[in-house]
Amino acid sequence: KAKAATTPAPAEKKKSKKATFQDQLLRFMFGHAKPCNLKMLCENLKTSENSINFCMLSLVDKEWVMKKEFVSSKKATARTKELYWPNLSAVSKSKELQQALGVSSVTAEEVRAAVGNRQYLGSQLSSLERELAA
Repeated sequence: KAKAATTPAPAEKKKSKKATFQDQLLRFMFGHAKPCNLKMLCENLKTSENSINFCMLSLVDKEWVMKKEFVSSKKATARTKELYWPNLSAVSKSKELQQALGVSSVTAEEVRAAVGNRQYLGSQLSSLERELAA
């Protein structure tokens, strides 16, 4: 009996997980590192306010994002403004959040240092742009 030649199975390619809408939203917020309102998020992520609001409800429940409502002092036209910002201390506590952000285990101090460094570089960029414009 002749044995049929066997071909080696092709190596399985490791599929990278496609970023979900929630992952994209989180990455934008943590990268931006400043309070955001829904309108700003809609413009930057090019999506509807309803979809962002729905996602924010989940993120606030998980305590990955913090929310603060500001009420105008005028009683006749009382409007509220909601601001959302990333909860930096949640990064070191939640493996799921680290995975969504695409980072390995990280401490809260490392997150604060990275945000501080980003803000410093942003201010340097702004001063250079002003210098070039002059």
